[in-house]
Amino acid sequence: MSGQTNLMAQLYDFFLEPFLMNCKKRVAHVLHQYKLAPAIDICCGTGTQVKFLQALGIPSFGLDLDKGMIHHASKKSKIQSFLVADACHLPLRDSSFGAAILSFALHEKPEEERKIVINEALRILRPEGIILILDFENPWDKPSRWGAFLRQAIERLAGKNHYRLSQEFLRKGGLSAFLKRVNLGESERHYFPLAATILIVARQTSQP
Repeated sequence: MSGQTNLMAQLYDFFLEPFLMNCKKRVAHVLHQYKLAPAIDICCGTGTQVKFLQALGIPSFGLDLDKGMIHHASKKSKIQSFLVADACHLPLRDSSFGAAILSFALHEKPEEERKIVINEALRILRPEGIILILDFENPWDKPSRWGAFLRQAIERLAGKNHYRLSQEFLRKGGLSAFLKRVNLGESERHYFPLAATILIVARQTSQP
């Protein structure tokens, strides 16, 4: 693993994770109420979400395609909890998890890839399983407008292609609209205005 890759993971932890900490803690506490396990954090980044889940006693694992992120994440858990893997081709058995988590993993991908990721998450869930999705939403009040302004600045720093995809995600209506396009039913939602972000607990709806 290159020093540059490891540096990127450290910078992510130092600059971005504090901004997202409250969101990820809420994800952990919401899942704890559902009593569903094990949980898989898809596109887990540096592993903070898995750390919070395990602290609440939830058996959980994380995967990411970025080897640097996984190397950094592995330092946060005393057990082997992380795997380098592609979210579009999960190396996991059907119906093997109680919950799947996608934290800021959709807005940075093309639409068709987003749909593949959702389908893979559904494949590995048991029938009673849930998906907890944390991602961008268009502003809904004054604090969220300030959050969207800050979010836009951060997204620009992530690179031209990343920014283009995130703006396309928002033009199409953000997370709420995307879940309707992929036929996911909403069980509950939570708002994070200063991140212009929402958490939706979702299940697959029955086909007409």
